[in-house]
Amino acid sequence: MDSGLLCYCRAGFEPELAAELAERAAHADLPGYARTERSSAFVQFMCEDAQALSHRLPLSHLIFARQKLVQLAEVPTLGAQREGRPDRVGAIAPIATCTQASAQQIAWGAIGRRAIRMDPKWRGGDYYDAPEGDGPWEGLATARMVAQVTFRSDNVFTDRFGRELADGATLHDSLDLWQRFEVERYLDYHGDKLVRRFDTNSYLIIGKAMDLHDVGRGRSGLGAAMARVAAPALVMGINSDILYPTYQQRQIHELLLAGGTKSDYLEIDSPHGHDAFLINLEQVGPPLTAFLDQLPVGR
Repeated sequence: MDSGLLCYCRAGFEPELAAELAERAAHADLPGYARTERSSAFVQFMCEDAQALSHRLPLSHLIFARQKLVQLAEVPTLGAQREGRPDRVGAIAPIATCTQASAQQIAWGAIGRRAIRMDPKWRGGDYYDAPEGDGPWEGLATARMVAQVTFRSDNVFTDRFGRELADGATLHDSLDLWQRFEVERYLDYHGDKLVRRFDTNSYLIIGKAMDLHDVGRGRSGLGAAMARVAAPALVMGINSDILYPTYQQRQIHELLLAGGTKSDYLEIDSPHGHDAFLINLEQVGPPLTAFLDQLPVGR
């Protein structure tokens, strides 16, 4: 659940708007955001809903709208151009993202959703009145563990953990079925960490929305949809990213060029996989700064 997009908008950032934006989002009357007393009444939203929400929020007050926050921000920002809203977006910088979810990306998400569905404490989504500690934490933790694998590369896992056993054990000790490797302890940590700060139903709904993501849906295909983007672009890929492989960013770049939009492509050289854009800031920050600096004043 970790792609990135920055969008350059036309006005200044006002931190005091944060509470107002949250309030407007909560009352935006979008189907996926409407929750009744029963959690199972959640309705699946799609990226188009996020785009519609962005049209109701004063995005002109923002300098940056960052996809890392909700994993869907590339849709309202690119969508602002597709829907004829150039006043809302001056330039785009898609980082480690895609125009539509691939079969493998959907497969990763499906494993996580099944882990949650198979947790009896999920209760079909109606777990909010469960006693403390009796929610679907095992399912959510397992889903996060699967996702965590996709955020890094094989080289990073090998260099950091190798085949070391956890808890001070060695291969010369008496081993049992549940003796953990260090990499298992790492995954357990990230699974348990998410449980303490994220709602399981929200994880399901947002993850499914990402799988449904398709820029070309309802717009006569990818080529026609991307041809409507007028904002200049800096597209970034990561050479070790297994979650969003670089062919997906190259596709964005090539579709923009084919539609006559100015676009540059930059590939981050890093062993860290998808999370490289959060780690190798020395390869991300300067190109973004140069990209923004060359934009016309007031853009």
